[in-house]
Amino acid sequence: MSNDPALGLRERKKLQARRAIRDAALKLFAERGYDSVSVEEIAAAANVSRATFFNYYPTKEDTITEPDPQERAVWASIRAKHADTEPLWRAITDTVLEGLESIEKSFVALRRMKSSTPAMAATFRKGSQWISEDLRAWVEQRTPAQDLPSARLQLNLAMAALMTAYEQWQPNDPFHEFIDTARANLATAGAAFDTPTDH
Repeated sequence: MSNDPALGLRERKKLQARRAIRDAALKLFAERGYDSVSVEEIAAAANVSRATFFNYYPTKEDTITEPDPQERAVWASIRAKHADTEPLWRAITDTVLEGLESIEKSFVALRRMKSSTPAMAATFRKGSQWISEDLRAWVEQRTPAQDLPSARLQLNLAMAALMTAYEQWQPNDPFHEFIDTARANLATAGAAFDTPTDH
């Protein structure tokens, strides 16, 4: 994260600039639509030059599809709090809910952009694809080989519960309604398998 004391001043400033550009882009896209916003407008909103924009993002689309390092680090710290001995379903549930709450601003922006520019739905999906990829790697790392089929089933079930909540969530609905529905869906899904097999 940008205030990590382990990072030097130069690295922190670079992370801050990258975050400012992405935040400005997502805000403008959500307000006006992706196609109506130029690189120059994003740079001006982030208080950087056009050249600086391209130092961090080769294209306008990359502000959506490239994972934010700070967001990814927060999710990693959330996953790290759950010991391998904790039941897997509980660990997945707590991680995804806390993780989604940590990226509320960008997650809401992506949802609104997807609604306003349906033709770019695949691009917007790529903006959060890293979440499921990182979760899958984490689940497989913490699970003994003989238990992987059950672990993968649990993760897939959790992701389906989240997707169902996402599909129900309208772009202008409060974020907490999405979280509440996701929590309820996860509770329902968790009752669908034999919890003593958790790992």
